[in-house]
Amino acid sequence: MVTPLRVDPAVLNDLEAHLLLCYTGKVRPNLGLVGDQIKYFNEGRKETVDGMRRLYEMVFEMKEALLTGNLERFGIMLHEAYMNKKRMNPRVSEGTPADALYEAALQHGTIGGKLLGAGGGGYLLLYCETGKQLAVRRALEEMGGQFAEFSFDGCGLQVWRSCSR
Repeated sequence: MVTPLRVDPAVLNDLEAHLLLCYTGKVRPNLGLVGDQIKYFNEGRKETVDGMRRLYEMVFEMKEALLTGNLERFGIMLHEAYMNKKRMNPRVSEGTPADALYEAALQHGTIGGKLLGAGGGGYLLLYCETGKQLAVRRALEEMGGQFAEFSFDGCGLQVWRSCSR
């Protein structure tokens, strides 16, 4: 069951203003990453179990940050979530430019980010200081990153590409 959060519209607008959505330029087919993660968990791999446990705990902390409008904390926690996702399965970004793009984003003003999807390719969602977004965009575009515009609405996150110039 999904229970929608009642996040203040001003907080959602502020969150949207801090987020960038970057296509990494590479989508991988299903490489069995989720299956590997399940295997690691069943084997009792400490890093996997600890990463999963921390991500579970963070759900409640991130929810609280959104509900109270503490967006900087939310951005910092996105970084922690990125690191824990890699702890769960070190192969999650293997063979993709995601880690290099993420490191460059951090160096240019990103506070935290999230790999979207299970395959480590595809998109990075980045939480940036608004005054540093242009530097982040330029650095990642030089590395092949492509940015997509998006906005929140009552249906969640929607992504599109314009066919017009």
